Amino acid sequence: YFKLAAEQDNSDANYYLGILYEKGYGVKQNYSKAIIHFELSAQCNNPKALLKLGKFYFGGYKVNQNYNLAIKYLEKSSQQDNSEALFILGIIYNKGYGVKKDYSKAFKYYEKSAKQNHSNALLGLGFLYAKGHYVNKNYTIALKYFNLSAKEKNSNALLTLGNYYCYYSNQDYYKAKYYYELSSKLDNSIALNKLGDLYFYGLGVKRDYHKAKDYYNISAKTKNSDALLSLANIYYYGFGVKKDFYKAKKKFEASARQFNSDALLILGNFSFVGHGVEQNYQKAIEYYKLSALQNNEKALFFLGYLYSNDTFLEENVHKSIPYLKKCSEIHYNKIIT
Repeated sequence: YFKLAAEQDNSDANYYLGILYEKGYGVKQNYSKAIIHFELSAQCNNPKALLKLGKFYFGGYKVNQNYNLAIKYLEKSSQQDNSEALFILGIIYNKGYGVKKDYSKAFKYYEKSAKQNHSNALLGLGFLYAKGHYVNKNYTIALKYFNLSAKEKNSNALLTLGNYYCYYSNQDYYKAKYYYELSSKLDNSIALNKLGDLYFYGLGVKRDYHKAKDYYNISAKTKNSDALLSLANIYYYGFGVKKDFYKAKKKFEASARQFNSDALLILGNFSFVGHGVEQNYQKAIEYYKLSALQNNEKALFFLGYLYSNDTFLEENVHKSIPYLKKCSEIHYNKIIT
Protein backbone atom coordinates (compact mmCIF):
# COMPACT_ATOMS: atom_id res chain seq x y z
CA TYR A 1 0.00 0.00 0.00
CA PHE A 2 2.72 2.48 0.99
CA LYS A 3 4.74 1.67 -2.14
CA LEU A 4 1.72 2.20 -4.38
CA ALA A 5 0.88 5.47 -2.66
CA ALA A 6 4.52 6.59 -2.76
CA GLU A 7 4.58 6.04 -6.51
CA GLN A 8 1.76 8.60 -6.67
CA ASP A 9 4.03 11.11 -4.84
CA ASN A 10 2.08 10.73 -1.62
CA SER A 11 4.31 12.52 0.91
CA ASP A 12 2.95 10.62 3.92
CA ALA A 13 3.47 7.30 2.15
CA ASN A 14 7.07 8.17 1.35
CA TYR A 15 7.61 9.28 4.95
CA TYR A 16 6.24 6.02 6.39
CA LEU A 17 8.22 3.98 3.87
CA GLY A 18 11.29 5.84 5.15
CA ILE A 19 10.36 4.82 8.70
CA LEU A 20 9.95 1.18 7.65
CA TYR A 21 13.39 1.09 6.03
CA GLU A 22 15.00 3.03 8.90
CA LYS A 23 13.65 0.68 11.57
CA GLY A 24 13.53 -2.51 9.52
CA TYR A 25 9.81 -3.02 10.07
CA GLY A 26 8.63 -5.71 7.63
CA VAL A 27 11.57 -5.02 5.32
CA LYS A 28 15.33 -5.40 5.48
CA GLN A 29 16.78 -2.39 7.28
CA ASN A 30 18.24 -0.02 4.70
CA TYR A 31 19.25 3.51 5.71
CA SER A 32 20.02 4.59 2.13
CA LYS A 33 16.48 3.73 1.02
CA ALA A 34 15.08 5.36 4.16
CA ILE A 35 16.84 8.64 3.32
CA ILE A 36 15.66 8.48 -0.30
CA HIS A 37 12.03 8.20 0.83
CA PHE A 38 12.44 10.92 3.45
CA GLU A 39 13.89 13.18 0.76
CA LEU A 40 11.00 12.41 -1.62
CA SER A 41 8.56 13.22 1.16
CA ALA A 42 10.48 16.39 2.05
CA GLN A 43 10.23 17.57 -1.55
CA CYS A 44 6.49 17.77 -0.90
CA ASN A 45 7.23 19.83 2.22
CA ASN A 46 6.19 17.10 4.66
CA PRO A 47 7.12 18.53 8.09
CA LYS A 48 7.86 15.13 9.64
CA ALA A 49 10.20 14.15 6.78
CA LEU A 50 11.92 17.54 6.93
CA LEU A 51 12.38 17.05 10.66
CA LYS A 52 13.83 13.56 10.13
CA LEU A 53 16.38 14.81 7.63
CA GLY A 54 17.22 17.79 9.83
CA LYS A 55 17.89 15.48 12.79
CA PHE A 56 19.96 13.12 10.63
CA TYR A 57 22.25 15.92 9.43
CA PHE A 58 22.34 17.59 12.85
CA GLY A 59 23.54 14.45 14.61
CA GLY A 60 25.47 12.92 11.71
CA TYR A 61 23.19 9.89 11.88
CA LYS A 62 23.97 7.60 8.89
CA VAL A 63 25.01 10.73 6.94
CA ASN A 64 27.94 13.12 7.17
CA GLN A 65 27.18 15.72 9.81
CA ASN A 66 26.18 18.97 8.13
CA TYR A 67 24.78 21.77 10.26
CA ASN A 68 23.89 23.92 7.24
CA LEU A 69 21.71 21.20 5.76
CA ALA A 70 20.26 20.47 9.19
CA ILE A 71 19.22 24.11 9.63
CA LYS A 72 17.77 24.20 6.11
CA TYR A 73 15.51 21.20 6.74
CA LEU A 74 14.62 22.19 10.30
CA GLU A 75 13.66 25.71 9.30
CA LYS A 76 11.33 24.36 6.61
CA SER A 77 9.76 22.05 9.16
CA SER A 78 9.53 24.82 11.76
CA GLN A 79 7.68 27.03 9.29
CA GLN A 80 4.84 24.53 9.70
CA ASP A 81 5.04 24.93 13.50
CA ASN A 82 6.70 21.58 14.12
CA SER A 83 7.53 21.84 17.83
CA GLU A 84 10.51 19.46 17.70
CA ALA A 85 12.08 21.32 14.77
CA LEU A 86 11.61 24.61 16.62
CA PHE A 87 13.22 23.14 19.72
CA ILE A 88 16.28 21.79 17.88
CA LEU A 89 16.78 25.16 16.19
CA GLY A 90 16.71 26.64 19.67
CA ILE A 91 19.50 24.26 20.70
CA ILE A 92 21.53 25.12 17.59
CA TYR A 93 21.51 28.84 18.35
CA ASN A 94 21.83 28.37 22.10
CA LYS A 95 24.94 26.21 21.79
CA GLY A 96 26.32 27.62 18.54
CA TYR A 97 26.31 24.44 16.46
CA GLY A 98 27.54 25.52 13.03
CA VAL A 99 26.44 29.10 13.71
CA LYS A 100 27.42 31.94 16.01
CA LYS A 101 25.68 31.68 19.38
CA ASP A 102 22.55 33.80 19.34
CA TYR A 103 20.49 33.69 22.52
CA SER A 104 17.80 35.93 21.05
CA LYS A 105 17.14 33.39 18.27
CA ALA A 106 17.38 30.52 20.77
CA PHE A 107 14.77 32.24 22.93
CA LYS A 108 12.49 32.82 19.93
CA TYR A 109 12.59 29.19 18.83
CA TYR A 110 12.24 27.80 22.37
CA GLU A 111 9.28 30.08 23.02
CA LYS A 112 7.44 29.03 19.85
CA SER A 113 8.04 25.38 20.66
CA ALA A 114 7.08 25.84 24.33
CA LYS A 115 3.71 27.26 23.30
CA GLN A 116 2.97 23.71 22.13
CA ASN A 117 4.03 22.36 25.55
CA HIS A 118 7.27 20.89 24.23
CA SER A 119 8.84 19.87 27.54
CA ASN A 120 12.47 20.33 26.48
CA ALA A 121 11.71 23.78 25.05
CA LEU A 122 10.11 24.73 28.37
CA LEU A 123 13.25 23.50 30.10
CA GLY A 124 15.42 25.47 27.66
CA LEU A 125 13.53 28.68 28.44
CA GLY A 126 14.03 27.99 32.13
CA PHE A 127 17.79 27.78 31.68
CA LEU A 128 17.88 31.01 29.64
CA TYR A 129 16.16 32.81 32.52
CA ALA A 130 18.33 31.08 35.13
CA LYS A 131 21.53 32.12 33.34
CA GLY A 132 20.35 35.53 32.15
CA HIS A 133 20.97 34.79 28.48
CA TYR A 134 19.16 37.36 26.28
CA VAL A 135 16.68 37.95 29.12
CA ASN A 136 17.28 39.36 32.59
CA LYS A 137 18.28 36.67 35.08
CA ASN A 138 15.11 35.68 36.92
CA TYR A 139 14.97 32.51 39.03
CA THR A 140 11.25 32.88 39.68
CA ILE A 141 10.44 32.71 35.97
CA ALA A 142 13.07 29.98 35.50
CA LEU A 143 11.36 27.87 38.18
CA LYS A 144 8.01 28.43 36.51
CA TYR A 145 9.32 26.94 33.28
CA PHE A 146 11.13 24.10 35.09
CA ASN A 147 7.86 23.19 36.81
CA LEU A 148 5.88 23.38 33.57
CA SER A 149 8.41 21.03 31.96
CA ALA A 150 8.32 18.72 34.99
CA LYS A 151 4.52 18.49 34.68
CA GLU A 152 5.13 17.00 31.24
CA LYS A 153 7.22 14.32 33.03
CA ASN A 154 10.50 15.62 31.67
CA SER A 155 13.14 13.75 33.69
CA ASN A 156 15.77 16.46 33.22
CA ALA A 157 13.35 19.12 34.48
CA LEU A 158 12.69 17.00 37.56
CA LEU A 159 16.44 16.56 37.98
CA THR A 160 16.95 20.33 37.66
CA LEU A 161 14.35 20.97 40.37
CA GLY A 162 16.12 18.41 42.54
CA ASN A 163 19.41 20.23 42.00
CA TYR A 164 17.76 23.56 42.80
CA TYR A 165 16.54 22.34 46.18
CA CYS A 166 19.75 20.41 46.88
CA TYR A 167 22.23 23.20 46.20
CA TYR A 168 20.15 26.37 46.44
CA SER A 169 16.85 27.39 48.09
CA ASN A 170 18.28 26.95 51.61
CA GLN A 171 19.27 23.37 50.71
CA ASP A 172 15.95 21.61 51.18
CA TYR A 173 17.17 18.01 50.89
CA TYR A 174 13.69 16.59 51.47
CA LYS A 175 12.37 18.31 48.33
CA ALA A 176 15.56 17.49 46.47
CA LYS A 177 15.08 13.78 47.24
CA TYR A 178 11.43 14.00 46.14
CA TYR A 179 12.35 15.35 42.70
CA TYR A 180 15.36 13.06 42.28
CA GLU A 181 13.11 10.07 42.97
CA LEU A 182 10.56 11.24 40.40
CA SER A 183 13.34 11.72 37.86
CA SER A 184 14.95 8.37 38.67
CA LYS A 185 11.61 6.61 38.05
CA LEU A 186 11.96 7.90 34.48
CA ASP A 187 15.37 6.16 34.33
CA ASN A 188 17.42 9.34 34.66
CA SER A 189 20.91 8.05 35.53
CA ILE A 190 22.08 11.40 36.91
CA ALA A 191 19.13 11.49 39.34
CA LEU A 192 19.99 7.96 40.47
CA ASN A 193 23.56 9.08 41.08
CA LYS A 194 22.29 12.12 43.04
CA LEU A 195 20.18 9.85 45.26
CA GLY A 196 23.33 7.85 45.88
CA ASP A 197 25.06 11.07 46.95
CA LEU A 198 22.26 11.93 49.41
CA TYR A 199 22.65 8.56 51.14
CA PHE A 200 26.45 8.58 50.93
CA TYR A 201 26.79 11.98 52.62
CA GLY A 202 23.68 11.68 54.79
CA LEU A 203 21.96 14.73 53.31
CA GLY A 204 18.35 14.83 54.50
CA VAL A 205 18.51 11.09 55.15
CA LYS A 206 20.40 8.80 57.51
CA ARG A 207 23.83 8.05 56.04
CA ASP A 208 23.69 4.61 54.45
CA TYR A 209 26.65 3.46 52.34
CA HIS A 210 24.79 0.32 51.21
CA LYS A 211 21.84 2.29 49.81
CA ALA A 212 24.26 4.74 48.23
CA LYS A 213 26.11 1.87 46.59
CA ASP A 214 22.81 0.41 45.28
CA TYR A 215 21.88 3.69 43.60
CA TYR A 216 25.39 4.13 42.20
CA ASN A 217 25.29 0.60 40.77
CA ILE A 218 21.97 1.23 38.99
CA SER A 219 23.28 4.52 37.60
CA ALA A 220 26.60 2.94 36.60
CA LYS A 221 24.77 0.40 34.42
CA THR A 222 24.15 3.28 32.00
CA LYS A 223 27.90 4.10 32.15
CA ASN A 224 27.33 7.22 34.25
CA SER A 225 30.90 8.35 34.87
CA ASP A 226 30.18 10.02 38.23
CA ALA A 227 28.46 6.90 39.55
CA LEU A 228 31.41 4.78 38.42
CA LEU A 229 33.76 7.21 40.14
CA SER A 230 31.73 7.03 43.37
CA LEU A 231 31.81 3.21 43.28
CA ALA A 232 35.57 3.37 42.74
CA ASN A 233 35.95 5.53 45.83
CA ILE A 234 33.73 3.18 47.85
CA TYR A 235 35.98 0.22 47.04
CA TYR A 236 39.19 2.24 47.33
CA TYR A 237 38.46 3.67 50.79
CA GLY A 238 36.26 0.84 52.05
CA PHE A 239 33.02 2.74 52.67
CA GLY A 240 30.63 0.02 53.85
CA VAL A 241 32.64 -2.64 52.05
CA LYS A 242 36.03 -4.27 52.38
CA LYS A 243 38.76 -2.26 50.66
CA ASP A 244 39.46 -3.67 47.22
CA PHE A 245 42.06 -1.86 45.13
CA TYR A 246 41.50 -4.13 42.11
CA LYS A 247 37.75 -3.35 41.98
CA ALA A 248 38.43 0.32 42.65
CA LYS A 249 40.94 0.53 39.79
CA LYS A 250 38.49 -1.15 37.39
CA LYS A 251 35.80 1.39 38.31
CA PHE A 252 38.24 4.30 37.97
CA GLU A 253 39.19 3.01 34.52
CA ALA A 254 35.53 2.58 33.51
CA SER A 255 34.82 6.14 34.62
CA ALA A 256 37.90 7.43 32.78
CA ARG A 257 36.70 5.77 29.58
CA GLN A 258 33.74 8.15 29.81
CA PHE A 259 36.32 10.97 30.08
CA ASN A 260 35.55 11.74 33.72
CA SER A 261 38.23 14.32 34.58
CA ASP A 262 38.56 13.28 38.24
CA ALA A 263 38.94 9.60 37.34
CA LEU A 264 41.60 10.50 34.77
CA LEU A 265 43.38 12.60 37.39
CA ILE A 266 43.38 9.75 39.91
CA LEU A 267 44.71 7.24 37.35
CA GLY A 268 47.39 9.80 36.54
CA ASN A 269 48.31 9.93 40.22
CA PHE A 270 48.50 6.13 40.37
CA SER A 271 50.90 6.04 37.42
CA PHE A 272 52.92 8.97 38.71
CA VAL A 273 53.70 7.46 42.12
CA GLY A 274 53.43 3.80 41.08
CA HIS A 275 50.48 3.09 43.34
CA GLY A 276 49.18 -0.37 42.46
CA VAL A 277 50.62 -0.01 38.98
CA GLU A 278 54.06 0.32 37.44
CA GLN A 279 55.42 3.84 37.87
CA ASN A 280 55.26 5.60 34.53
CA TYR A 281 55.64 9.38 34.26
CA GLN A 282 54.67 9.50 30.58
CA LYS A 283 51.46 7.58 31.21
CA ALA A 284 50.69 9.89 34.13
CA ILE A 285 51.18 12.90 31.83
CA GLU A 286 48.79 11.37 29.29
CA TYR A 287 46.10 11.00 31.96
CA TYR A 288 46.71 14.51 33.28
CA LYS A 289 46.45 15.97 29.78
CA LEU A 290 43.12 14.23 29.14
CA SER A 291 41.86 15.53 32.48
CA ALA A 292 43.20 19.03 31.74
CA LEU A 293 41.29 19.11 28.45
CA GLN A 294 38.18 19.28 30.63
CA ASN A 295 39.67 22.12 32.68
CA ASN A 296 40.38 20.01 35.75
CA GLU A 297 42.15 22.50 38.00
CA LYS A 298 44.41 19.97 39.73
CA ALA A 299 45.47 18.36 36.44
CA LEU A 300 46.32 21.77 35.00
CA PHE A 301 48.37 22.61 38.09
CA PHE A 302 50.23 19.27 38.05
CA LEU A 303 51.14 19.69 34.37
CA GLY A 304 52.28 23.25 34.95
CA TYR A 305 54.36 22.19 37.94
CA LEU A 306 55.90 19.15 36.21
CA TYR A 307 56.95 21.13 33.15
CA SER A 308 58.37 23.95 35.30
CA ASN A 309 61.12 21.83 36.88
CA ASP A 310 63.39 19.06 35.66
CA THR A 311 62.95 16.63 38.56
CA PHE A 312 60.52 14.39 36.67
CA LEU A 313 60.49 15.72 33.10
CA GLU A 314 62.75 17.72 30.85
CA GLU A 315 62.16 21.31 31.92
CA ASN A 316 59.99 23.24 29.47
CA VAL A 317 58.80 26.58 30.81
CA HIS A 318 56.96 27.38 27.58
CA LYS A 319 54.77 24.30 28.12
CA SER A 320 54.34 25.11 31.79
CA ILE A 321 52.97 28.65 31.46
CA PRO A 322 49.71 27.90 29.57
CA TYR A 323 48.73 25.20 32.09
CA LEU A 324 49.42 27.39 35.13
CA LYS A 325 47.71 30.38 33.52
CA LYS A 326 44.58 28.34 32.78
CA CYS A 327 44.64 26.90 36.31
CA SER A 328 44.78 30.37 37.88
CA GLU A 329 41.94 31.61 35.67
CA ILE A 330 39.69 28.74 36.74
CA HIS A 331 40.58 29.26 40.39
CA TYR A 332 39.86 32.99 40.13
CA ASN A 333 36.49 32.37 38.45
CA LYS A 334 35.54 29.97 41.25
CA ILE A 335 36.32 32.65 43.83
CA ILE A 336 34.31 35.44 42.18
CA THR A 337 31.32 33.20 41.48
